[in-house]
Amino acid sequence: MGESEIISVSCPRCGSKQANKIEETIAVCMGCGAKLEIRKKQSNQTANEKAESVVENNKVNVEQPKPIIAVEEKTNLIKEKKTMEESKNLKLARQARAEDNSEDAKLYYGKVREEDPENGEAKYFYAYFSLYEGTNGELPKRFINLCSTVTASVKLVGASSMSKEEQLKSVAEIVDSFVPEVWTENRYMNKKNTETKIGDSYVKVFDTSAIISCCKNGLMTLKALGDQIEKLYIADAECKRLAVIVWKEYVALSQKWYAYAVKGDAEIYAEKIKKVDPSYEMPKKAGCISFSNKK
Repeated sequence: MGESEIISVSCPRCGSKQANKIEETIAVCMGCGAKLEIRKKQSNQTANEKAESVVENNKVNVEQPKPIIAVEEKTNLIKEKKTMEESKNLKLARQARAEDNSEDAKLYYGKVREEDPENGEAKYFYAYFSLYEGTNGELPKRFINLCSTVTASVKLVGASSMSKEEQLKSVAEIVDSFVPEVWTENRYMNKKNTETKIGDSYVKVFDTSAIISCCKNGLMTLKALGDQIEKLYIADAECKRLAVIVWKEYVALSQKWYAYAVKGDAEIYAEKIKKVDPSYEMPKKAGCISFSNKK
């Protein structure tokens, strides 16, 4: 239709008596904006009788309109429902995490992840709470998966619609949980290798190659994570603080596991740290590669 037409109909949604006819069978309520479907009455009237009826009654001869939910309106309703459900599950996941309930935390973060694969917090913490599930033989693979997840999760957080403060809070929570995990994972694997003894030998639960692989992946991830956080908000003090937390752990473990770190990296990152924390002193290099309980 070239021009719209005001017609007299009763809107079943708001009760308004007028609508703007925008197509042959579509009108928009002037009261609430609902889209209405116009259905012509089947009648035995002649064309002249129909014309006279329209003039006499000064209204379009139509049935009571039936509301139409536009595609975009339906999509918005679905999105709103999903957002509400996601918010509910995210709240439950955070509550479970605060209560140190790893089983429920994983359950609800899993639901959030299914509803919104782009939720960085859910992506990371689902992998985090999956870490110590299953068999010991699967642990190295799960840890390497966590390493690959952490930087991707921070990237998603940075690209989200959350405010800057919310983003930094989420990143801080990821940092607080992941940074100590590199060392904790190593301690766990080595401890398991010295728990059971048969004769003069300990039963090896984890191969040395698996332990070394986790060390290397942990170091690489700490370095990449610190660099990524630094770039999240250039020159932001909180970003720098979080990056320094990660870099300090990277330097400490690089000095301990120096055979697996990039040569010269510890010194480079120690200087980066000092620009933010002038009182920082780089740990001394270990006399040999050691997996002892002291850092």
